[in-house]
Amino acid sequence: MNKLWKWTSIVGGVFLALSFSVLLVYSATKPIVYTEDLEDEELEEEVQIGKLLEFTPTEETEIYLEFLPDTRLENIQISEDMSRNELFVDILDVKSLERVLATLEGNETLLAHAAWQKNEVGIRITLFLRDFYAYTYRWEENKLYLGLEKPRDKYTYIVAVNAAHGGSNTGNEVNGVKEKNVTLAVAKEVRKLLQEETVGVFLVRKDDSNLSAHKRAAYVMNLKPDLVLDLHCNVNGENERQFGTEIYYNEEYYWPDFTNAQFADQMERVLVEHIQGKANGIFPDTERKYPMIHLLEVPTISVELGYLTNKQEGKLLEQQSYYELLAQGLQLGTKEILENMDSKAQ
Repeated sequence: MNKLWKWTSIVGGVFLALSFSVLLVYSATKPIVYTEDLEDEELEEEVQIGKLLEFTPTEETEIYLEFLPDTRLENIQISEDMSRNELFVDILDVKSLERVLATLEGNETLLAHAAWQKNEVGIRITLFLRDFYAYTYRWEENKLYLGLEKPRDKYTYIVAVNAAHGGSNTGNEVNGVKEKNVTLAVAKEVRKLLQEETVGVFLVRKDDSNLSAHKRAAYVMNLKPDLVLDLHCNVNGENERQFGTEIYYNEEYYWPDFTNAQFADQMERVLVEHIQGKANGIFPDTERKYPMIHLLEVPTISVELGYLTNKQEGKLLEQQSYYELLAQGLQLGTKEILENMDSKAQ
């Protein structure tokens, strides 16, 4: 019995020692992922965002970066990822932050943390904001001012437009016409037409980038829009004579007095009338082909703008003039829907 106990103790001790060694190796090699509840000490070890960058707290509603005299605005690029509430300032063709940046100031109610790291183009400064902000910027005497404002404080209505696909995910492609290009071109035209003093229009995809459905959904939910337009192009390899628009919706989600089916129905009527096209109908997305309308808890529709496989419509879908026509129809439909929502709210 004593021998059995002895061997059991030895085997158990070896197992615990090996487990502890594995845990140490795993802990030493596992990268730390940034989350809002990390302490500053943990952030300094973050390999993805680089090193923490100290900033001077202010009472201003702008973030202020003062650069050294030789820095030029043409060497600075500003971008954002508001699915994570992050604002980026890329300084091109530099290897050391000390050679370009003098000071960074920001209001702590707007700016949680700042960090910097080297990347393939130079230096990237990441500003970790406390909320989703629309930003503006101005450049004065080597000083970059970033103005931040919550969209809901600026606009009465907010509309998000998602251009499907992007990057290596071209979507449907027929005779060189790629769905990702059509959807982005139409989305940009919608923003140009619909954006006004009381209506803010935000593009979920702004360039030829491939964003996951969950990243797009995170952006939209941070934005908190009133409506979401999800743009696509259709194909039918078995019937190339098929043409026209279709609109899909999530029948399981609705606002009081306003369902996604009503949203789809109003949009189809106005859009088809404006482009003088063919309405193939509105449909609940029972097959879950359109992830955005199932991931979002705001009124959302997926609009199939036309069939790339139809000879005539396929040619239209590669013309800028037709992008503008489609955008006009989407703009008119959106404005009518917003007005209807406003009248019901009253």
